[in-house]
Amino acid sequence: MWCLFGNTPAQFSLSEFENITALNCAPFVENEDVVETKVHKGLWKKLK
Repeated sequence: MWCLFGNTPAQFSLSEFENITALNCAPFVENEDVVETKVHKGLWKKLK
């Protein structure tokens, strides 16, 4: 990932991003039981 510190670009890895932000950056588990709702479908249409 790239970010700016002042006017200087800096790069760090996804694992470093996870450590800095404490966000879960693990891969999604493939699960066939996931059901899309109308809200999800509307959101994906907006993102396209």
